[in-house]
Amino acid sequence: MSFEQFSTELEYDFVTVSDGVTTWALNGALANLMDGEDDAPSDFRSSGSSMTVVFTSDDSVGGDGFVARYDCVQPAPPPP
Repeated sequence: MSFEQFSTELEYDFVTVSDGVTTWALNGALANLMDGEDDAPSDFRSSGSSMTVVFTSDDSVGGDGFVARYDCVQPAPPPP
């Protein structure tokens, strides 16, 4: 997954990306609390078949938001 655009309210609206189905930041966080005009890392890869993206907002001042793109691919087969 990659972010093509990213603009949220600094310190109040943020995105967390986690590896797997967990939202607990310390357990599988790929990126923790991206906010503001961050140049979000451009390439996130899960270690398995799922990834969790959580957007948290205080519903006050806003930014333009974010645009993310993802691809689903078959994992490489294990070596013989």
